[in-house]
Amino acid sequence: MLNELLKKAKQKHIDKVLITCEDYNTPSRSVIENNKGRLLDINDHKCRYWVDNSDL
Repeated sequence: MLNELLKKAKQKHIDKVLITCEDYNTPSRSVIENNKGRLLDINDHKCRYWVDNSDL
């Protein structure tokens, strides 16, 4: 699903995508990280990831 979202974002020329999830949601974190998500920070149990969509 995330991969499809990133494809649609790329079609709209969105090169950088910010994705969030709860820090305890290990499956979501894995999906984001497997889609080239880079952890920006964790605040109040929220993880923020940037995905560079320009090279997908």
